[in-house]
Amino acid sequence: MIENRPMTAVGPWRVTIPFKVPAGDLEGEWTATLFDASVRVAPEGALGITARADTVEGKVWVVFTLDHITGWVARNIAREVRERVSADVLGPDRIDVDYALA
Repeated sequence: MIENRPMTAVGPWRVTIPFKVPAGDLEGEWTATLFDASVRVAPEGALGITARADTVEGKVWVVFTLDHITGWVARNIAREVRERVSADVLGPDRIDVDYALA
């Protein structure tokens, strides 16, 4: 999800990438794994990477800011990061698993 403003606007963009994970991860293992993978694959200019979770619903959101780019570029980067995180966490043979992407 990209902030609600014109996609041609240049500036900082907050990017939120949702992931669906098994519910009940009270230890935060999925959150930590997805956060670590996001740090590894995020572009050099990604600022303030964080992760938060809803253990009841089985959701994790990774959030970071991209500075001095357009919304279109931010959206493409978000899509790429999401794909790379899923591949990193699940491996290339399991990219289609439901828990990979929300």
